[in-house]
Amino acid sequence: NAWSSGRGSSQEAVANLEKMLKDDKNLDYRDRIYYSLANIALKNGDKAQVIENLKLSLQQPSQNQAQRIESYLMLAKLFYEGEDFIAAKNYYDSTLQILPQTDLRYAEVKRYSDNLTDIAKNLEIIALQDS
Repeated sequence: NAWSSGRGSSQEAVANLEKMLKDDKNLDYRDRIYYSLANIALKNGDKAQVIENLKLSLQQPSQNQAQRIESYLMLAKLFYEGEDFIAAKNYYDSTLQILPQTDLRYAEVKRYSDNLTDIAKNLEIIALQDS
């Protein structure tokens, strides 16, 4: 909270979150802790760390579908921006699997997923033929 309000540094926030990860009483919150670490890394411009933390967030055993949606969607957008269209397609598809159709973002996520289908398929064919 101190970091997000501008009263603390990102290093302090990361240290506090990493300390929380080690505490067993926070087992149920690890997905959110990793997501918070991803957001800090995003603000610091460390895309590799963002991706790593989001993947760790998704690896946590959690029933928190809202958190999973946010992690999948952020990964999809990051891979899309980085022009890794195969990974982006996969993460948009994963988002669609758990995103309620009533969610305001559903149509946009579906559009990205649909539009990336042929692109991803063609890129996979190219990769296969090149190897």
